[in-house]
Amino acid sequence: MKWLPIALLIAMSPLSVSHSGTFLDDFHDRNLDGWHVWYPLGFPVPLAFKNDYLVINTTVEEDELPEGTEFIKQLGLELRLDNSEDWNSYTLTCRIRFAKAAENALGLFSVGVRRSMGLFNVMAEQRMLIILRNQHIQVDTIPPDAKSDPETGELEGTIHRQTLRPRHLRRPLKLNRWIPIKIVAEEQYFEFHVDDNFVTQYEDDTAVPGTVMFLIGFGSVVHLDDVMITGPEIPNIGSPRSVSPEARLATTWGEIKNAPRR
Repeated sequence: MKWLPIALLIAMSPLSVSHSGTFLDDFHDRNLDGWHVWYPLGFPVPLAFKNDYLVINTTVEEDELPEGTEFIKQLGLELRLDNSEDWNSYTLTCRIRFAKAAENALGLFSVGVRRSMGLFNVMAEQRMLIILRNQHIQVDTIPPDAKSDPETGELEGTIHRQTLRPRHLRRPLKLNRWIPIKIVAEEQYFEFHVDDNFVTQYEDDTAVPGTVMFLIGFGSVVHLDDVMITGPEIPNIGSPRSVSPEARLATTWGEIKNAPRR
């Protein structure tokens, strides 16, 4: 088989980190074990498996709503494992593809790392937004002391870290093209990469341990694949021993999985 020499090469690579665990979900098994899914009640489940990746559909058809009403559908996908609230140092890689965006939709994909409950029942996290419509990549911190305004519902205390605009991108964000994502969250240090763009790096002494969550919304269809999380506290789940936990090899694993079989 064509992919076997590549897998063997990775298995023998000295880059393997024996003390780190790896969680890998390439959705080949067509289940969402370990993931908590939330979406608006009353709508069909906006998830499907296709060609070994996850399809997330937040478009709203006219016949889904009562006449004269409008609604924004979004979906959250949060990883909940036994010790995920204690994860304090890890690297996340994955790849996404915007397959469709409604005419007036933002085309929004959000990924949060080190996500945990803050002091005022607001989820603290380091968050990156990818917005297809205006070609923006934005990184923010929601600190543990953030709170919602009781009158407006607006979030107070968010720290803006960086925004990449179209002129900063190496190439435009487009439909039907896989976009790799890499986020390093090692204790107080954070680093964000999207589609070979370095977005930002910073230190946050207030960062709390926590899990990973994806949020997709506002009239788009997004494909998600090859979610890999590597770190000292991460359990070995779904990760073949032949795959190095070094995040830079996540793309190689995607190539192995998608290589033609003979």
